[in-house]
Amino acid sequence: MLELAYPIDPKEIASLGEIGFAERWRWRENGYSPLGVIVQIERADDSELPFGTWLYGPPFLPDSRWTIGQAPPQEPLYMIAPYDMEHQGVEEEPTITSVAIACPGVSEPSPIAGLLEATGICRIASGHIPAMELTFVGGARDSLDMRPELPLVLRNADD
Repeated sequence: MLELAYPIDPKEIASLGEIGFAERWRWRENGYSPLGVIVQIERADDSELPFGTWLYGPPFLPDSRWTIGQAPPQEPLYMIAPYDMEHQGVEEEPTITSVAIACPGVSEPSPIAGLLEATGICRIASGHIPAMELTFVGGARDSLDMRPELPLVLRNADD
């Protein structure tokens, strides 16, 4: 699933506090990654994860707790969604086949980035500018490169 989030009001993201959205929004100024990766996995508890985490309770979802993976701010924000979250209105096509994320200033990816790559979820590598490239198949959608306005490339493998 691909979700693009864009704040309408900068005060709105500042109110999310500890999650660091406001800092990530100023990525061109401070070197933080403006990108995020959300995964949903079934697990017993956070102590079983091979990287540091902390819990986050989004104010817009007051009854949920999300796990945040500890990583340097130059890498994407890694979030583990509660397993019981429902995906509403998700279409089956197109299908994302690969995710590659470029992170300036990251020579050695964090443990969570290494795990995401080892499991085939996404590849994190050093790059000149922050960017995410999603490759997909299916559907009648064309490839789209949104750089430099947005650090996102959508590549249709069928092109």
